[in-house]
Amino acid sequence: PFMAFFQQKDVTAEQTKAMMATFYKDAPFKFAGQYKRMLRLILDGQTPMIYNCSAGKDRTGVATALILTLLGVPRETVIEDYLLSNQYYKPEMPKAGEKEDPMMAAFRRLPPDVIQALMGVERMYLEAAFEAIETREGGWERYAREDLGLTAADQEKLKALLLK
Repeated sequence: PFMAFFQQKDVTAEQTKAMMATFYKDAPFKFAGQYKRMLRLILDGQTPMIYNCSAGKDRTGVATALILTLLGVPRETVIEDYLLSNQYYKPEMPKAGEKEDPMMAAFRRLPPDVIQALMGVERMYLEAAFEAIETREGGWERYAREDLGLTAADQEKLKALLLK
């Protein structure tokens, strides 16, 4: 979907932000199986753990937001933590002539504000994930139970394992 989107002519930063917000809205459900497996590994004591995704900020950002929320971290703190990616994450585009895949070649042709909308993070992205969970599942308790397979006891165990 990303390639088709960016092969359109004259893609704007606002269109890119809207596309990213849609990705985030779908992520808690589309990747629920992966998030469930990750949480099960934590519950089974497979820590410390390193987890990542292609860019290291989208699926990973949602995963981190899920963990922090399940631990009881206030939403605003979760969002502020996520927004730190803009300060500390500086993706490097391959230099001309280096071997690059077609997606990176397409990205190279994009205007800087579109690249920033794609490679940076925005409050609206993570808020889209939170809102989707609340709208689709009626809240975090049901999402944790139905989509992530977590019992109340599992959530308490997560807190015991990860909080000091």
